[in-house]
Order: sequence, then C-alpha cells, then structure tokens
Amino acid sequence: MNEPAPSLSKIRHDLRTPLNHILGYSEMLLEDAETDGFAQVADELQTIHDSGKVLIDLINEHLGKEVESSVSREKPPELLRRCRAPINDILNRANLVFEQVANSDNQQWLADLQKIKTAAHRWLELAELFLQPAPTTRRSVSAKKSPKPE
Repeated sequence: MNEPAPSLSKIRHDLRTPLNHILGYSEMLLEDAETDGFAQVADELQTIHDSGKVLIDLINEHLGKEVESSVSREKPPELLRRCRAPINDILNRANLVFEQVANSDNQQWLADLQKIKTAAHRWLELAELFLQPAPTTRRSVSAKKSPKPE
C-alpha cells in the first residue's frame, strides 16, 4: 500500500529543521571561537553558517508558500542539484574544523561540531527522500492467460 506523499509544508519543515541546527551551532561556535582559542577556524565556521543560509534560501525559493500551488515535478530534482555544493561545503568544513579541534580537550566543541555533521547528514537523507524524482513504474502490457478449465 502506498503512503500519501508528504505535504509541501511538511517537506519544508523537515528540510529546514536540520539546517536550523547547523545555523545555531555554527553561530554559537563562531561567537566562542576567539575566546576558546580557536580563532583559526572562524573562516570555516563562517562558511558553514553561510552555506546553511544558502540552503534555507534555496528551500524558500523552490518550496516556499508562494510557489506551493505551482510546484512541478521538475523543481525538486533541480533543488537537489543546486543544494549539493552548499551541503558538501558544510560537511567538508565541519570535518576540517573537527580535525583542527580534535587535539584539544574541549569536548563541548567536538560535541557541537558532531551535531553539525549529524544535522548535515540528516538533511542529505531527507533531501534525497523528498527531492528525488519519483520512480516510474512500467506495467507489463502482456495479456493474462485465462486459466484452463479442468
């Protein structure tokens, strides 16, 4: 039995939730970078934050309320294509910062960076689930044979 497709507002909400985590944690880390001795990673954190904002903007552009009634099947795959670079930026930069901070004893930084990475992976899972084109199923055109009477 097929489940009904999620509503556009649910898709928007589900895609924004992990991005809000990324934005929040990257902003917190940016604020604490200098005082915690990690000023050298501020540029990477800023890129993470900026990429998160780009993704939010793309979601609003492609799945916003003003386009809700006119969303075509072509838009979600296009959105997924346009989101690849920013989400990869987030993951790559988070890994770089994690490596630079890993030798410190600051477990809170490592935990917060892990939360950013987890949210980015979750976003990817959701994006691929919601934004992949629906698979087309082909029905067999062959005629069914009637059972032979016994």
